[in-house]
Amino acid sequence: MNENLTQIFNLLTQWYENNKRDLPFRRTKDPYKILVSEIMSHQTQITTLVPYYERFIQRYPSAEALAESSLDEVLSYWEGLGYYNRAKNLQNCAKTVAASGFPRSYEEILKLPGVGPYTAGAISSICFGEKKASVDGNTLRVLTRVLALDLDIAKEKTKKVIASRIEENMTEDPGTLNQAILDLASAVCLPKNPKCSLCPVRDQCLSFNKGLTEVIPVKSKKQKKVIENNEALIIEKDGRLLFKKRQDESLLNKTYGFPVLKRDLEDGKAVKDLAKDLNLSLPVYLGSCKHQFSHIQWVTDVYLSKANDNSKLDGFVSEASVVPTAFKRMIEVYKKSPHK
Repeated sequence: MNENLTQIFNLLTQWYENNKRDLPFRRTKDPYKILVSEIMSHQTQITTLVPYYERFIQRYPSAEALAESSLDEVLSYWEGLGYYNRAKNLQNCAKTVAASGFPRSYEEILKLPGVGPYTAGAISSICFGEKKASVDGNTLRVLTRVLALDLDIAKEKTKKVIASRIEENMTEDPGTLNQAILDLASAVCLPKNPKCSLCPVRDQCLSFNKGLTEVIPVKSKKQKKVIENNEALIIEKDGRLLFKKRQDESLLNKTYGFPVLKRDLEDGKAVKDLAKDLNLSLPVYLGSCKHQFSHIQWVTDVYLSKANDNSKLDGFVSEASVVPTAFKRMIEVYKKSPHK
């Protein structure tokens, strides 16, 4: 099987040279720029990522430039990509790199804040030629199909098995191989209805030969998403909305938004208590909205209170550098309400 996999990898890299996507981060081996592209690519489509990447690199061409910037500004350049912890981790990485230089091995790259095996494998293979696999869902799909493995790709141990198989048969240019697998997954080896007629390794693909391309990969069902029922209080003063930076929050920490409270058994009780503490007007119900995070859905009742000169507004500001989509949905409820 190893001989077959070596042949497959050689055919894949040959195919890649003629069919690779022209992406701005494919034109560099600067580990900082590859880091930015890899962190951005988590949870983001490549077509969406590219303009954000180009704008981000233009503003922060080096780790030093990113390290010296304020977090608020960094988040403003990230706005629209979501999953803001990625931006915070990226800046923390930049601070480490600016102070100590970019690590040059997989194990050391793995120690950077927020960097996992996939990102460390991508950077170490592309930038430093280390024979490490970068295994994500795309890689798992291609390799389990090619080898006709009925391993559950939702399990962590499957990642380890696939990474080991790749690294045992790695080509002389590991970075190119990792990218070739991703491009094959993007253009040919699709999750449904793969384009086997275009595949450069169709003849070597065991799933194709056995008629299993619609059966493999095997993936167990995801756990049900958690629903959080909340109440949000929009505060208005002199016709302007007030925002506050979220501190020590599990979601959207360090971004600006409105107070979000767990819904009490009595509707509106949580925001009424808060309004009383802040010396605001009695909250008025405006409507409801939903926002889906990766694993949690917010179902939020939106209320409005008016502030006055005696209100306790420490930490509230009338302009916010970054307002995440979850709060923009609440603003839409506010705009549509006759009570505003």
